[in-house]
Amino acid sequence: MFFSHRLSGLLRVQSSLLVLWAGLVCAPGPLSAQADALSGPSRSEIDAYIQRVKGRIISSFSGFATARQRGIIRLQLTPQGQLKGAALDQSFGDPECDRSLLAHIRQLAPFEPLPASFSAPDISLTLPYLPDAVIEHYLESVRPSVYARLSALGRMTRTGEVELKISGNGTVRVRTLASFGDPQLDRRAVESIKGLSPLPAIPGAADWETVSTTFSYGPAAPIPLQQPTILPTVRRK
Repeated sequence: MFFSHRLSGLLRVQSSLLVLWAGLVCAPGPLSAQADALSGPSRSEIDAYIQRVKGRIISSFSGFATARQRGIIRLQLTPQGQLKGAALDQSFGDPECDRSLLAHIRQLAPFEPLPASFSAPDISLTLPYLPDAVIEHYLESVRPSVYARLSALGRMTRTGEVELKISGNGTVRVRTLASFGDPQLDRRAVESIKGLSPLPAIPGAADWETVSTTFSYGPAAPIPLQQPTILPTVRRK
């Protein structure tokens, strides 16, 4: 997943959401059935199954634009892929989005059958998801602070690029991807942006979840921060 933002041609922000883990829990049942299930399909088979189910839901639902935070979807499925239950362990921050998503999931059912070697009576899938809209809104909120730190370094002679890895709790790691033309200036840029840590937490995200973002700053004169012109574009890969 890839996002690109430009601020009056001077600042470009790119972000990619690192992989979010989707959990697997065997539904309540005889202990032997759970053990058989876990010793049946390989973990890679189950992971692939989870990602296909999650991908089908996310790619076909158009209501995430109003989401305000990361949500967690929980599904209970039979081995044949029939839906026994759908709920949200964590809301997406918008009641209408939550209601529409659960209704959409029920309409999508049934899902594909589980691997043939899965023998438990049913399975519970935990599917965390941080929508694009939440990431974009979050980056828009932190962009001015990062831009201010870069512009405070003075006029640049070369366009440089820094990468920020922002954890769910707002902790920031910074490194230079492309030099600003002076090693000392590169170090100052990194240390200055590190001084922002911690940033506000990513809404609803777990501490271990990370958004990776790059900022490019060019040699043109800085624009006034009071009225920045934001030209967002979104690309996917």
